[in-house]
Amino acid sequence: MLQQLSDVVRHCYRRAGENRRRAEIAPNPSTAETCYQLEQGWLRLAESCQLSQRVSAFLQSTSISKYVVARPAAFDWRDMSTVPFDCEIEVSTLDDDVYRVFVFPVRHRATSWVADGFPGPLDIAPTHWRQLMNRRW
Repeated sequence: MLQQLSDVVRHCYRRAGENRRRAEIAPNPSTAETCYQLEQGWLRLAESCQLSQRVSAFLQSTSISKYVVARPAAFDWRDMSTVPFDCEIEVSTLDDDVYRVFVFPVRHRATSWVADGFPGPLDIAPTHWRQLMNRRW
């Protein structure tokens, strides 16, 4: 069965190819190794996205989907115009056409973003936020 690649997966494969080409023309072995490692990271991400898409498609196509509980609305991403001040939240940014979720909680203070364990304000420009989800570290 042929499957169409999603835009995200296609992007991952494109970035992997770019890094492969960079590795092949790298000026030194250290740079080449870094590019090969980046290529492998993009390939793993593509495989992970494909697996996630296959699982989602399976759940939607079977009766098991009616037993999957949706996340509460409190955990949904929200527009930055509604961001609360001085509360620990999770944020995400759009960088190079890829959404990147920060793995640490941040706080919005007046004109800056701060996080515990980081000296000074963070140089970030989040595009959306959500309340912290329960995490196991």
